[in-house]
Amino acid sequence: MYAPTLGKIGWVLSYEKPILLVLDEALDVENITKELARLGYDNQVGYLLGSIIQWYKEGFELSKLDTITTYELKKLLETDEKLHVLDVRVVDEYEAGHIEGSQNIYVGLIEKEHNKIPRDVPVAVMCSSGVRSSFAASMLLRLGCNNLHLVLGGSIAWSKANFPLI
Repeated sequence: MYAPTLGKIGWVLSYEKPILLVLDEALDVENITKELARLGYDNQVGYLLGSIIQWYKEGFELSKLDTITTYELKKLLETDEKLHVLDVRVVDEYEAGHIEGSQNIYVGLIEKEHNKIPRDVPVAVMCSSGVRSSFAASMLLRLGCNNLHLVLGGSIAWSKANFPLI
């Protein structure tokens, strides 16, 4: 996680809550803590080295997401009327082509607008490739949305499979 990534950190971090970093290498600690402090995040309480593997080896709680391919999503859409598709791309990307009936909430607005997402049906979260949607799904898990499916490959994979976009 370096400065370009840190620019989006405000989507999930609070200035008030303590921050624990989970890092692959100790080399990152100094750079990341400086960048966070420059952004006003100075409530850093520590770090854990060894990536997420070390996290679960230490016995810390871990949430998991169900992942599905675009082929599985298409099959679910054809058979499950209750499935809701959440597209977290920017509006311009969404309007350029999206799955019919999907809902668009930009990933940076998930925290503010998560109450607009149905909680009583499964939700498939997608973006263009899977990076932003994994971030959004992680935030949704933290906000209490549990019946989530992360769409691998996103709209790029959907298009390459020649599935319809409107």
